[in-house]
Amino acid sequence: MSDYRVVLAREGRKELTIPEARLWFFLRDRRFHFHKFVRQKIIGRYRADFYCHEQRLVIELDGTSHDGTDAQAYDFERTQWLEAQSIRVLRFQNRNVMNDIQPILETIKTQLLEPA
Repeated sequence: MSDYRVVLAREGRKELTIPEARLWFFLRDRRFHFHKFVRQKIIGRYRADFYCHEQRLVIELDGTSHDGTDAQAYDFERTQWLEAQSIRVLRFQNRNVMNDIQPILETIKTQLLEPA
Protein backbone atom coordinates (compact mmCIF):
# COMPACT_ATOMS: atom_id res chain seq x y z
CA MET A 1 0.00 0.00 0.00
CA SER A 2 1.38 3.40 -0.94
CA ASP A 3 2.32 5.63 1.96
CA TYR A 4 0.59 8.69 0.48
CA ARG A 5 -2.80 6.93 0.60
CA VAL A 6 -2.30 6.10 4.27
CA VAL A 7 -1.34 9.72 4.99
CA LEU A 8 -4.34 11.06 3.04
CA ALA A 9 -6.71 8.69 4.84
CA ARG A 10 -5.28 9.69 8.22
CA GLU A 11 -5.64 13.39 7.37
CA GLY A 12 -9.18 12.78 6.13
CA ARG A 13 -10.10 11.16 9.45
CA LYS A 14 -8.81 14.22 11.32
CA GLU A 15 -10.43 16.85 9.11
CA LEU A 16 -14.02 16.05 8.28
CA THR A 17 -16.05 18.25 6.00
CA ILE A 18 -19.25 19.60 7.55
CA PRO A 19 -21.46 17.11 5.64
CA GLU A 20 -19.15 14.23 6.65
CA ALA A 21 -19.32 15.31 10.29
CA ARG A 22 -23.12 15.49 10.10
CA LEU A 23 -23.45 11.97 8.70
CA TRP A 24 -20.71 10.62 10.98
CA PHE A 25 -22.73 11.76 14.00
CA PHE A 26 -25.34 9.13 13.08
CA LEU A 27 -22.96 6.37 11.93
CA ARG A 28 -20.26 6.42 14.60
CA ASP A 29 -19.94 4.13 17.60
CA ARG A 30 -22.43 1.60 16.21
CA ARG A 31 -25.22 4.15 16.70
CA PHE A 32 -26.83 3.32 13.39
CA HIS A 33 -28.65 0.02 13.86
CA PHE A 34 -25.60 -1.42 15.65
CA HIS A 35 -23.48 -1.52 12.49
CA LYS A 36 -19.84 -0.50 12.69
CA PHE A 37 -18.69 2.13 10.21
CA VAL A 38 -15.20 3.50 9.73
CA ARG A 39 -14.13 6.66 7.96
CA GLN A 40 -11.61 7.10 5.17
CA LYS A 41 -11.14 3.37 4.62
CA ILE A 42 -8.58 2.36 2.03
CA ILE A 43 -9.98 -0.40 -0.19
CA GLY A 44 -7.66 -1.47 -2.97
CA ARG A 45 -6.37 1.68 -4.58
CA TYR A 46 -9.37 3.73 -3.47
CA ARG A 47 -10.42 5.55 -0.32
CA ALA A 48 -14.02 5.36 0.86
CA ASP A 49 -15.63 8.13 2.92
CA PHE A 50 -17.48 5.60 5.11
CA TYR A 51 -17.34 1.81 5.12
CA CYS A 52 -19.27 -0.92 6.92
CA HIS A 53 -17.23 -4.11 6.57
CA GLU A 54 -19.85 -6.53 7.88
CA GLN A 55 -22.33 -5.38 5.21
CA ARG A 56 -19.70 -4.56 2.55
CA LEU A 57 -21.21 -1.11 2.12
CA VAL A 58 -19.42 2.07 1.07
CA ILE A 59 -21.03 5.48 1.52
CA GLU A 60 -19.64 8.36 -0.51
CA LEU A 61 -20.50 12.02 -0.08
CA ASP A 62 -20.12 14.15 -3.18
CA GLY A 63 -19.56 17.88 -3.16
CA THR A 64 -18.95 20.23 -6.06
CA SER A 65 -15.52 18.69 -6.67
CA HIS A 66 -17.37 15.66 -8.11
CA ASP A 67 -19.22 17.71 -10.73
CA GLY A 68 -16.52 17.76 -13.42
CA THR A 69 -16.32 15.23 -16.23
CA ASP A 70 -12.98 13.83 -15.02
CA ALA A 71 -14.25 13.47 -11.45
CA GLN A 72 -17.42 11.75 -12.63
CA ALA A 73 -15.39 9.32 -14.75
CA TYR A 74 -13.14 8.57 -11.77
CA ASP A 75 -16.17 8.05 -9.48
CA PHE A 76 -17.73 5.72 -12.06
CA GLU A 77 -14.51 3.70 -12.37
CA ARG A 78 -14.18 3.47 -8.59
CA THR A 79 -17.80 2.37 -8.17
CA GLN A 80 -17.41 -0.27 -10.88
CA TRP A 81 -14.26 -1.63 -9.22
CA LEU A 82 -15.84 -1.71 -5.74
CA GLU A 83 -18.95 -3.44 -7.04
CA ALA A 84 -16.73 -6.02 -8.77
CA GLN A 85 -15.37 -6.74 -5.27
CA SER A 86 -18.96 -7.35 -4.06
CA ILE A 87 -19.04 -4.02 -2.24
CA ARG A 88 -22.21 -1.96 -2.51
CA VAL A 89 -21.79 1.78 -3.02
CA LEU A 90 -24.20 4.53 -2.01
CA ARG A 91 -23.53 8.08 -3.18
CA PHE A 92 -25.16 11.18 -1.72
CA GLN A 93 -24.78 14.86 -2.47
CA ASN A 94 -23.40 17.03 0.32
CA ARG A 95 -26.30 19.45 -0.08
CA ASN A 96 -28.78 16.64 0.60
CA VAL A 97 -26.92 15.62 3.75
CA MET A 98 -27.13 19.21 4.96
CA ASN A 99 -30.70 19.97 3.88
CA ASP A 100 -32.61 16.74 4.55
CA ILE A 101 -30.66 13.84 6.03
CA GLN A 102 -33.65 11.64 6.95
CA PRO A 103 -34.17 10.15 3.46
CA ILE A 104 -30.44 9.41 3.34
CA LEU A 105 -30.58 7.61 6.66
CA GLU A 106 -33.59 5.61 5.45
CA THR A 107 -31.72 4.58 2.30
CA ILE A 108 -28.71 3.49 4.35
CA LYS A 109 -30.98 1.56 6.73
CA THR A 110 -32.63 -0.24 3.81
CA GLN A 111 -29.22 -1.26 2.43
CA LEU A 112 -28.07 -2.48 5.84
CA LEU A 113 -31.14 -4.70 6.16
CA GLU A 114 -30.34 -6.43 2.87
CA PRO A 115 -27.87 -9.31 3.04
CA ALA A 116 -24.32 -8.38 2.09
